[in-house]
This record gives sequence, C-alpha cells and structure tokens, in this order.
Amino acid sequence: MELFIMILVLLALIGVSNVINRQLPSLPVPLIQIALGSAITFLPSGVHLPLEPELFFLLFIAPLLYNDGKHTPRSEL
Repeated sequence: MELFIMILVLLALIGVSNVINRQLPSLPVPLIQIALGSAITFLPSGVHLPLEPELFFLLFIAPLLYNDGKHTPRSEL
C-alpha cells in the first residue's frame, strides 16, 4: 500500500510540474521534475521503499523508450 501511495504522489508531482511549466515556460520540464523530486525527499515521511529493478523498468524506462520511439522521425530511423 505504501508503494501505491508513493506512486500516486509521484504522479501528482508530474501534474504539478506541468502546471509550473505553463506558468514558467522558460524552465525545462525535467529540471522542474528533478527539483520537485528532490524537494519531496526532504519531507519526513518515515517510509522506506526499496525500488526493485523490474519496477523501475516498468514505471520509468518503458514509458521513456516509448515516448522517444513515438517522436523519432521515420526518415532518420
């Protein structure tokens, strides 16, 4: 259950980063997300969640690869 709540918090932070990006379009979204992610680590939650490699691949690497593949020009491929 703790893992599910942390994933929901991270998804909420992605939404917050999009709102901040609309207010400050000069800042790149990855920098905003890094800042929000490092800011949330300073909150005292008392939850320690070990991140398993399979879960990391599923939640982060697979969507990033899909997004890059979707936006790759076919003529350059």
